[in-house]
Amino acid sequence: MKQTKALIDGTLVSLNIPETSQEYTEGARASGESMEESEGYLFRYDVPKKLGFENTLVPFELSVLFLQQVADKQAIVMETEILKKDSAEVATSHSHYKIAVELRKDFCDKFRIGTGSIITLTEQETFDE
Repeated sequence: MKQTKALIDGTLVSLNIPETSQEYTEGARASGESMEESEGYLFRYDVPKKLGFENTLVPFELSVLFLQQVADKQAIVMETEILKKDSAEVATSHSHYKIAVELRKDFCDKFRIGTGSIITLTEQETFDE
């Protein structure tokens, strides 16, 4: 799994980038209890599609941010979904997106990250890679 850094409304986060289908399926479950407050997952897809996420075996709530790319390294949060801790409930975007980010809900609440937030990648990575 690759990693990159990003600023979300000026707050630094570390994002894991899944590369295999298993990593895409696991997402935050791969980190479980060890997922740090400012750690998350960046999901990119080749074509826009309805994206679905679940929170099974994760001991805290997650915020799923659905993004619209506005530049190579910048995107805006268009929609958010909250996943309850250790829940099989599935969050699905209401529209079609190519990019999503999973973060701890408590982190998003603390830094007021949500719809309208700007995410800027700070390293070599771009949203369309």
